[in-house]
Amino acid sequence: MKILMVHKTHKGGVAVHVKEIIKELQKRGIEVKEITRNENLKLTSFLNSYFKMKSYFKKWDKEYDIIHTHDWSITYPAIKANIKNLVATFHGFPTSILATIFQNYCINKLNENAIVVSLQ
Repeated sequence: MKILMVHKTHKGGVAVHVKEIIKELQKRGIEVKEITRNENLKLTSFLNSYFKMKSYFKKWDKEYDIIHTHDWSITYPAIKANIKNLVATFHGFPTSILATIFQNYCINKLNENAIVVSLQ
């Protein structure tokens, strides 16, 4: 099985979370690749990256059994690219009304494939 983990940056708590998931999956013999939008793809915002990310997801969908995204800004282009085996984790709370709208759209679209992690 091949899994692709896609998230925004190698910095911060989400990056630590992703690294721990990768480590555990690899212990089980699963092939996992990690790609960040900011560092690996050199795309730094949702507005600047949407169409490129959508294109990347169409390519990756053919290469990976599961694509696991972290954050609505990564997940939204994957949904619009019609990824078949998409799982998404949403960490914390959106930081704006627009982010809330996009995140809620993604959660509703993914239904049982959405994992919501928040601290209250």
